[in-house]
Formats: sequence, structure tokens, C-alpha cells
Amino acid sequence: MLKNYLKIALRNLRRNKSYTFINFLGLTMGMTCCVLIALYVKSELSFDDFNKKINRIVAVGSKNRAFGKMLATPYPLAKALVDEAPQVDKAIPIVSINDLHLSRNNNHFLNIQFGQYTQSAFFDIFSFNLLQGNKNQALSAPNSIVLTKKSAKRLFGGKQAVGQTLYWQRRDTTQLLNVTGIVSNPPINSSIKFNALLSLNTRGTGLRSPSAWKSYMYHTFALMNKNTLSLIMNKNH
Repeated sequence: MLKNYLKIALRNLRRNKSYTFINFLGLTMGMTCCVLIALYVKSELSFDDFNKKINRIVAVGSKNRAFGKMLATPYPLAKALVDEAPQVDKAIPIVSINDLHLSRNNNHFLNIQFGQYTQSAFFDIFSFNLLQGNKNQALSAPNSIVLTKKSAKRLFGGKQAVGQTLYWQRRDTTQLLNVTGIVSNPPINSSIKFNALLSLNTRGTGLRSPSAWKSYMYHTFALMNKNTLSLIMNKNH
């Protein structure tokens, strides 16, 4: 009986070729859209899941009268959280650098596009793999730079990069940077993008002035301690 049903179905499909084509086209497009939507949702839900401490990482926001709620924060906030909030293990400020022009010989500059100013605790909070260098010191001294594996290859080829000096073209001046580490390339699903990390001390002494509290230029990330995380989870349950 099933064989007869199939014969009748095929006969009807052949008789109405245009109708059959439209149905199959609609079915194909519908299935394709479902697959694409599923892949998009999976990608969005997987953002930053490579971080081993993702459940303890908090993006700190701020609120002011002019702009309302936002993720931009002042530079001193990270240190204040560590000093005054016992719930916080570590905290760092991050600020982006665009058009990062670097050279090995002060002659041919490569634009590696963008980087991030931050501090050594960056490697304690996030699970970016430091392939070479000391994670506790790589971003502690002024004029220190950690390159991604991709950027190191662009600038140095297959040669040793750590311990070398780079020239950084900044408008009308050139600044020397010491390569203190190599970090793995950020995963595609990382919300923090960079081709290089520079020590925050490189930005200058104005960071510690009282007026720094009025400058909302940084993204602040905090690592909550395990006890605080347990309390929050218990309250939610």
C-alpha cells in the first residue's frame, strides 16, 4: 500500500511541476533560515564562554545625570573596588587604542589596527593564554606591550619577539615600546578584541589626578571572590 501511495504522490508532483517547485523552494528556504537562526543564537550564547572564571567576572557600570546608565567608568574605580569592596578579588580598567602603528626599525610602520590599555591582572581575570612572558609583570612597567601571536608574526616573522623593541608612531612623535609577552589570538567569540595589549602606565601620570574620577573613558571588569559568588547563587535559589 505504501508503494501505491508513493506512486500517486510522484505522479501528482510530475503533473504540477510549477507548484512542486514552489513548495520545495519554500521548504528549502524555511529550513535554511531555521539553521542560520540556530547557528546565530548558538554563537551569541557562546560569547566569552572560553573564560574559566566567567561566572565570577562582572562588567562594572556607572550612572550619572547627563548620560544615565552606561558601562563607561572612571580610571580610579578599579583600584577603589579592590581596596574598599571585600567581595572583589581583582579589578582592572581597560581602554581601547585605535590605529596602532608599530615598526621594528622606525621606518616601515604597520597598522595592527587596535589594542587595549590594561594591567597585569588582565591575565588573572580573563583566560587569554599568555604563550611567552611573565603574566604578573608583562603589563606592569611603562612602555610595555604584549603582542598577539598574529601581530608578532606580522612584525617579527618567525624571529623571537619578546625582549625586542618596537617603535610606536603617535601623531608627530615616536615612542619606544618593550615587547614583554606573546598572547594567543582572542577567540572569535570574545567580546574583548585586540591585536596588542599595552601597560596602562604607558598612558601618562594624569591617570592618578583627582580629576580622573570625572573622566568616563574606561571599561572596568571585576573578579568577584568565590564566597560572594556562592552567596549570590544561594539567594537566587
